[in-house]
Amino acid sequence: MEFRCSNDETTNGVTMPFKRCSLCDAVWETRDEFLGDPDLQLNGYQFTSRNLTQYRGGGLLLYTHRNRSCGTTLALSVRKFKENVIQHGGTGEE
Repeated sequence: MEFRCSNDETTNGVTMPFKRCSLCDAVWETRDEFLGDPDLQLNGYQFTSRNLTQYRGGGLLLYTHRNRSCGTTLALSVRKFKENVIQHGGTGEE
């Protein structure tokens, strides 16, 4: 299943989704779409003590994309969730 809706996050003038599955190319345009998808299962948290530019510190949340054609593990920076909240009018402290 592929998810599509509008999002305010852009890179080089191109609207970027919140997350894209690296195996099946499913797209979640927003954090709320991602969190509301019943095909995603939170498996854990991976701490990172280094300030890796790719993950911007804060560690990773690990999800399994459980649908008929997939099964891959998705890693999302904890910081990405916080930035998404701030970008859409929240404080990031929720």
